[in-house]
Amino acid sequence: MSKFDTQDPAFFFAIKNPRQFAENVPLALSSGTVDRMLLSQGTPLPCRREAREGAPQAIRLRRTIRPGGNMKTKLLRYACVTAVFSTVSMAEAAPWVPCGQIRNINMSSCELTGRPLTQHEYGIRWNSSEPLPIACVHWNRGARIHNKEPYFVLSDNPKTGQRWGGFVLYQGTDDPGDDACGSGYLHQYWFLDSNNVVSVPGGSGCQFDTQIYCRLR
Repeated sequence: MSKFDTQDPAFFFAIKNPRQFAENVPLALSSGTVDRMLLSQGTPLPCRREAREGAPQAIRLRRTIRPGGNMKTKLLRYACVTAVFSTVSMAEAAPWVPCGQIRNINMSSCELTGRPLTQHEYGIRWNSSEPLPIACVHWNRGARIHNKEPYFVLSDNPKTGQRWGGFVLYQGTDDPGDDACGSGYLHQYWFLDSNNVVSVPGGSGCQFDTQIYCRLR
């Protein structure tokens, strides 16, 4: 079992042209041959599993290719890399797309209609030019939507004032402040104080049209 040469022209052809690659070598390899293929950089991975999950067309290869130095033989060697890279690039390339407003998130399910959390991740652009991933959680009553990863808040002077924190938008809680928001959510900032306790210094009031972004998981 040998490592793949990532400098080989056949490698780049297989990565950049997976559809043409699959069309040119249409017959299936035996599972034993597939399992003998290795991922580049020396990490052994059974191609059969990767291809099943992400790019099955990438291992529809011709069994009758004879060993040698021709291009088709080299493409045969790089079949697993194509399957793996196709799967990874598709996952990493999932873009954020506008998919609703904050008022559209159902308080009970924490979901947008047609965008189940099993398939989508949600984000909000708040204090950031890119969507920040959010979570929606319950505790006895109501729903709380907050950033998953903390970022710097209270940071007008980063040397003296910044804290780890973020935003939270909530509805249906015991805080009487969110009663005025109706179908909307009350926005508050949060930060961790010196005792690692969450403090809520204030916020931007009721939010109805805050844009929600979605991306496929």
